[in-house]
Amino acid sequence: MQGELFKELDENRPLGEAEAVRQDFTARYQGIKLPFSRLLAHLEEDIAQLQDLIKAGDRELFEDILANTVSRKIRGKINASNAWVEKMNALMGSMNTSSGLKLSLRWRSKTAESENQLDTKELVELLKKDYRLMSEEEAARLSTHFRSKVEEARRRASDSGGMISFYQVMKETLDYRKWFEFQLFSQKKGERVKELTNSVFGTFSGGEKAMSMYVPLFSAVVAKYQGGRADAPRLVSLDEAFAGVDNRNIRDMFRLMTEFSFDFIINSQVLWGNCDTLDALAIYQLIRPENAKFVTVMPYVWNGHSRELMESEEAVEQRRAEIEQTAGA
Repeated sequence: MQGELFKELDENRPLGEAEAVRQDFTARYQGIKLPFSRLLAHLEEDIAQLQDLIKAGDRELFEDILANTVSRKIRGKINASNAWVEKMNALMGSMNTSSGLKLSLRWRSKTAESENQLDTKELVELLKKDYRLMSEEEAARLSTHFRSKVEEARRRASDSGGMISFYQVMKETLDYRKWFEFQLFSQKKGERVKELTNSVFGTFSGGEKAMSMYVPLFSAVVAKYQGGRADAPRLVSLDEAFAGVDNRNIRDMFRLMTEFSFDFIINSQVLWGNCDTLDALAIYQLIRPENAKFVTVMPYVWNGHSRELMESEEAVEQRRAEIEQTAGA
């Protein structure tokens, strides 16, 4: 609302004097007429009350979420991941390679990013508890942690200028996989266990480097496939397989793939697969004469002892069936 002060004085002023006009602004708040100085005080009080209500609402929301949905699901995912890491370590520990290199994996929890947030280790310990059995202090710390994450997500969504939605940021914030980081360790015969950093990796021979890459990969695939049915295929496809690996370590690679019962498809410019660690292998050599517009396929079968050239695809299938029948017997 707007009014004028000194209007009467202005009307009765002597001729030639300056106008004495002053604008007076007032506000109406909840049906009451107020000066602006008091309006600001009322608004600040209302804002504080709303913030308290939001905090109380957030707490109820987090209590409901943590007690009934998110915490239980996150806890289940973390437990499953820990079991998966243990499976991988058991598989890698059981591998006997010619180089004697042993590998192991650790899923390490990250530290807190701010003072209002919990370290992953402490957060996981709290999530393992039944929310109804937590102390008030533990529940408050857990709620404060996720409120801090929500505020962080809101800021990121706002700072992105609309490029990232709040939903996307929250999805990333609650992604338990980002609460941890993997560490790979190696151990040679007669040496202590070391974290497999770039500098340690640089001291390895070509075969050891290959083993440190393929062994964790194979272990991860096996650990994943163990969740499937017993008769489910264990497919592995490798491009330029075992490039730069010497023949002794290639023999170990095929042995590992056989022990893991992989159904593998691989290609290579130089690899034949003539290894005694393989009892059967179908090999197709692609031959393309210079500048030719066609490719000739030469089929072979490896039986664990020798490589045989097959005259036709039918012969390959027949020979493969014979090998499988002999292996089954």
